[in-house]
Amino acid sequence: LYRQRRAPEALADFDDLIGRGVLLAPAYNGRGSVRLDLLRNPEAALVDFNEAIRIQPEHYALPYIGRGKAYMKLRRYAEAEVEFTRAMAIVPWQAVHGNRMEARLLAGHREAALEDLQKLRPAGWTRRDLETDLELFQADLERRMRDCSFFSENGRPVPSFGLETSGTGFSGSGQE
Repeated sequence: LYRQRRAPEALADFDDLIGRGVLLAPAYNGRGSVRLDLLRNPEAALVDFNEAIRIQPEHYALPYIGRGKAYMKLRRYAEAEVEFTRAMAIVPWQAVHGNRMEARLLAGHREAALEDLQKLRPAGWTRRDLETDLELFQADLERRMRDCSFFSENGRPVPSFGLETSGTGFSGSGQE
């Protein structure tokens, strides 16, 4: 239902799982993803991601990624960086490095962003290659922020960052 962008039905399914006490951390993460990605409500999503982490604080990266994305949409880049770093301690996904790089870049931490970019690129890239690539990435990020359709209360654009936190992190649930 999430992938079909059917928010009301997806919320109802996650509410049902939560009400029955089934797969609680993934259910809260899934509901948070619906609230963040489909309903565009990062504040409500944070409540669910926080609960997923309270229930399962270790070995489950998706709610940390979700919290990072929610903080990005709220323009709380330093907090987003912390959450992406926590997720990276659990899973070494390149997409999480990319999201942390975005957070660092938007927070004005260019050297730290370069460190993340270096981990995403093949060995042997020179500093100049990395700086050029980061400039291109920053220009693309600024373009995406200008063009995005999700706006905060003050009318300033809020970016839609790439790594999906969709679903629950488990398969065969019938939720997808």
